[in-house]
Amino acid sequence: MQSETHPLAGLALSQVGLPLRQNYNEWLGFVPFYEQTRTGLLQVVELGNHHFVRVDPRKLFWKILATQADSIVLIHNHPSGARTPSQEDWILTTNVCRVAHLLGIEVIGHWIVFAEGQYWMHVDNSSPTR
Repeated sequence: MQSETHPLAGLALSQVGLPLRQNYNEWLGFVPFYEQTRTGLLQVVELGNHHFVRVDPRKLFWKILATQADSIVLIHNHPSGARTPSQEDWILTTNVCRVAHLLGIEVIGHWIVFAEGQYWMHVDNSSPTR
């Protein structure tokens, strides 16, 4: 079920233009936020193939830490047009939340985008598990 979005979610989503939404290959990135007032630029971390993107957690967290963000919004696309998160999407989001929590970084949520729309994956930051 899609939950209401966080106030910063729209700022993150606004950085995903049509070329990224329509990309033939699945990609994963994040938008960093600083002190809940400044928005950083979308960081595309991994590019996969038409069916999935393999995420190297070291590379993802190296990039997150390099931005010195206080919080992030994860974003990835579904070139297939699938409108809901897969089990792998939930697992990735849950694992990123766990590690980010240990590092003092808030994961605000996770956007899945596709050519005709988007889906917001709400994250419960009171508990680092789903």
